[in-house]
Amino acid sequence: MGNNIKWGKSTLSASSLLEQFMFSQKQQRTLVESLSGGEKRRLALLLILMQNPNFLILDEPTNDFDIMTINVLEQFLMSYSGCLVIISHDRYFMDKLVDHLFVME
Repeated sequence: MGNNIKWGKSTLSASSLLEQFMFSQKQQRTLVESLSGGEKRRLALLLILMQNPNFLILDEPTNDFDIMTINVLEQFLMSYSGCLVIISHDRYFMDKLVDHLFVME
């Protein structure tokens, strides 16, 4: 992936992208094994997003993240130009991001 990542319509350094996902400069130099469980999940999501997929399926993306991470994810998904399918019970999150709802009762 290199040091620069295509992010939407712009190109960002890996370091600045990590900072957007709340990884401080110090954490960026930390071994993954020493990160907390939440930080590892945030990093795993970021690694997927860095690949610039054109189709995302997110199953309950708000379950394992804190409010700050959810806000960062919302900001990314609002500018995401690919196809997005979200399975979630979080109606507030869904209402901010989706055009169509399929409700299963």
